[in-house]
Amino acid sequence: VPFSQNINPGTAGTIRVFSQQYRGRRTATASTSGSSVTLTPTAGAPGSPSAAFRPGETVLVSVPATVKSTGGAAAVPYVYQFTAAATGGTGSFGG
Repeated sequence: VPFSQNINPGTAGTIRVFSQQYRGRRTATASTSGSSVTLTPTAGAPGSPSAAFRPGETVLVSVPATVKSTGGAAAVPYVYQFTAAATGGTGSFGG
């Protein structure tokens, strides 16, 4: 998640991730690097050993005003929505 100012690392954990296929909130760790926050899912959907998003999965990321810059300014609340991409794989055709 990109921001216009450097992020206070102690507030980045209030960013929430929701997944359509997970049917609700995903747990994720938030790591900061200057003015960006990277969210990494920590647990998979029920029955899935992987924490990765599934190809084609709709994901929502909610940034609340509790996210602060290192100068103390509050983030403008915002919700991102995206669809996870599919990578690799093989295709085959039937007879």
